[in-house]
Amino acid sequence: MYTILKSYNKQLFSIALLMFCLYSCSPGEGNTSGAKAPAGSSETEAATSVSDNSSATQAASSLPTAKGWVNDFGMVLNDESRAELKDKIDAYESRTGRQIAVTTVKNIGSYSKPHAYATALSSKWGVGQRGENNGVMILLCTECQKVVIATGKGAEDGLTDEMCQDIIDNVMIPMFKDRKTAPALIAGLEAIIERWN
Repeated sequence: MYTILKSYNKQLFSIALLMFCLYSCSPGEGNTSGAKAPAGSSETEAATSVSDNSSATQAASSLPTAKGWVNDFGMVLNDESRAELKDKIDAYESRTGRQIAVTTVKNIGSYSKPHAYATALSSKWGVGQRGENNGVMILLCTECQKVVIATGKGAEDGLTDEMCQDIIDNVMIPMFKDRKTAPALIAGLEAIIERWN
């Protein structure tokens, strides 16, 4: 009986965690824009959820811990680039109260799409003002060769799906093709700041 209750409680916790992520992240189609960096092709991705409850719990627990709004887990940025990104994000947050995170990773672990990974990170890290769901995450996955801009529902009025797609396709992808990773991320951030004003 104890084993059954323990298993049942574990499933309830997994379901609650999954529901929290789906509710607090941008759940609808078109909430982020994604593009394959080297090839230049792009696609708008819907937030996807992990259907197996135990997989969702394992995936959430495997997410890295933020070290501020610039996290270079993919190790593609030098100190100067990280500092420039941080300064721009800090200045924008001071002026508007809005939060933007820039993150690089080598892979997305057990997540099926970079967008799902980005929204899970945003939720775990609390990107965006409490109650506003207005955070933005730029995520570069080096092994996936994809970049996504994940927006919270509260950011969509000022930063539309079309704007995000345009930033990826016309600002970031050309630089990624020239192997200018740091400049691409900086230019993408600057374009978000300029358009989400």
